[in-house]
Amino acid sequence: MEAKDLAAQLFLDIVGGSVNHDERIVEKILEVYDVQLANIYKVMCLNAKNNCRFDNAKEFVEHYIFGLIESQPYMAAVTLLEHFSIHQTGQLFLHRMIESRQLKAADKWATFMGKPMLCILVQEYFCRNMLKNAYDIIQKNNLRHEFPDLADLFTKGLSTPRSKLLVSKLPVVPPPVSLRGSGFGQVNESACRTGKGLERPNIVEASTGTRSLTFR
Repeated sequence: MEAKDLAAQLFLDIVGGSVNHDERIVEKILEVYDVQLANIYKVMCLNAKNNCRFDNAKEFVEHYIFGLIESQPYMAAVTLLEHFSIHQTGQLFLHRMIESRQLKAADKWATFMGKPMLCILVQEYFCRNMLKNAYDIIQKNNLRHEFPDLADLFTKGLSTPRSKLLVSKLPVVPPPVSLRGSGFGQVNESACRTGKGLERPNIVEASTGTRSLTFR
């Protein structure tokens, strides 16, 4: 077998419990040998007594990744989701990472998922009074057009009445629904820009970095 296939076999043995491991070893094997689903599928078919399907390989990998999510090494899970180009986790996953303060993993995953999830990430940060984090995401991902008011709120020393007006115009996050897919699929770029149909949270005290503002 080729090196990729041997690495895929090792991955199967590790995940299957035949070899002791930690998540970092799995990540490194996949990264160094660039093991893809096609390699895992090929090795599974060589080992299978009956006919195998490509979906078997994908399901095997997804099962392992969702196990990581449940045990909360989120960065490892995000790395594998990105490596295998799996987009089946929903908004609740993002919510869990933020609640666990694994913000680097949340940023990495939202960037991988694309603009709609990045918009949700900005909104999640805003709702938690994490304006600096929200502004950083806006700047790094060129989202100022989607969130002009929030960018102004952070960068300008605004009066309280003006700040209240800006906050009232900002889109906010709907409550997360599911870990797999469905919550994400219902979010589009129009919702990111307008916030139409989304519930608005209670506004809490926020610090812009230039002055402290209290919204009620």
